[in-house]
Amino acid sequence: MTDSTPRPLGSFAPQFLALFVAAARKPVEIEFNDARKAHRLRFRLNQFRRTLYSNSHPMRNLAASVQLTITPTGNLYAAPADSAFLEVLDKALQDSGLDLNDIDIDQQPAQISPTADATAVLQDFFTSPSNDKPKPKTNSEE
Repeated sequence: MTDSTPRPLGSFAPQFLALFVAAARKPVEIEFNDARKAHRLRFRLNQFRRTLYSNSHPMRNLAASVQLTITPTGNLYAAPADSAFLEVLDKALQDSGLDLNDIDIDQQPAQISPTADATAVLQDFFTSPSNDKPKPKTNSEE
């Protein structure tokens, strides 16, 4: 089995998925004080992530949202991909009166946008046929 060949999900510790779930919510640092061990774990976690994708696992997107880095002290740091901005974003959302629990990520833009009419116009533009839209060039036109 080569490194690019996905392994069975059962060949990974269940703690791997638990780490991704925890790190998607807030940063987690695993203390190794040994960069080689931290790199090896990061390699295995990335293998696990690829296996989640190849098996269309329902948690694959959550695992993709976690960034894995090695600290200068040789520890593995797992955190939400945008963790450097979370504190500032949380404050901005709080100042605006929005709460993350009030937001449904599956809503369509027209349902949450104060400019729903503009959204409908744009959606109509991209979905209806029109002679005004630029058409892709074919090989014979180039």
